[in-house]
Amino acid sequence: MVSRFYTLYDIKTEMFLPPFTAHNDNDAMRQMSMLLKKPTIYQQYPEDYNLYSIGSFDDSKGLVKESPLRIVCGLLKLSTLQQVTNKHIEEFINEEDTANIKDN
Repeated sequence: MVSRFYTLYDIKTEMFLPPFTAHNDNDAMRQMSMLLKKPTIYQQYPEDYNLYSIGSFDDSKGLVKESPLRIVCGLLKLSTLQQVTNKHIEEFINEEDTANIKDN
């Protein structure tokens, strides 16, 4: 199976953070979304970080393959999307609760 390597680039320090693995871009973004739910520096300053794809690892062959540096997304985009999604979920729940009260 091939896993991909990702890293966060810190705009303020102008450094890449240690890499982590994910199955694909969507998995990497999900991992970052989970990180943004915790009280961390990433949650506090999402505008300072960008998610990059940097390579892959084939665990059946033991090979690491470098890829051209490719930006996946900024953490601010994920943070904003998460906030909008949470707001829509709350609105949906409130609408369902209101409808249930009217029906009873």
